Amino acid sequence: MGWGELPATMLLVKMLAGKPVSPARRVSGLFAGRQDGFASAVILALRLLEVRLGIVSVHTGDDVEEPSIQPLGTLEEAPSSADRLDWRRRYRSIITFPVVLTFVVLTVVFTLAHGIVADPDIWWHLHNAEYLLQQHSLPGYDMYSFTVPGHPWMNHEWLAELPYYFAWRMLGLRGIDALSVAVLSLIFLGVLYLSYRECGNYKAAVLASSYAIFG
Repeated sequence: MGWGELPATMLLVKMLAGKPVSPARRVSGLFAGRQDGFASAVILALRLLEVRLGIVSVHTGDDVEEPSIQPLGTLEEAPSSADRLDWRRRYRSIITFPVVLTFVVLTVVFTLAHGIVADPDIWWHLHNAEYLLQQHSLPGYDMYSFTVPGHPWMNHEWLAELPYYFAWRMLGLRGIDALSVAVLSLIFLGVLYLSYRECGNYKAAVLASSYAIFG
């Protein structure tokens, strides 16, 4: 592109950048110079639109403005330090020290209770629940003993046996394990809450709950 083509190119660049240009200068500038100069300006405009670049005017000290092209990514404002500080404050307001201590207690419960079915009578409880669902009534006598058959007996654990039976039907032993961990977690969360309400110190409540877990 020669110097004779520069006025038309500069004028088209200013029009693409959204700068005000008078109608007289727009007509005279676009048709100033040779015909190939105008064609070069049109090609430059199409390339600017194709690659979607931002346009920034740079003053060189003369009356002529030279275009300086920069990618739009460089013109975007970087996150300010105030935004980063606000994000850190919100994160710290959610992940507080008591929340971390509670998570530690739950992790200890999960580690000790996961994968262990400690009740040796689990199959007896599951059969009792199955009998209740099939017969829609509680047994009134001992159906399993061979020493005292028919002895009067009332199943007082039927309500606790039902959720374990449903967990076993859905997921097998994994369902029983998951339900046991969930129940134990709720129990020790209750112990943690009662300890904190009693002493008013969350660290002391966590220590008391941990002592109850290992004790």
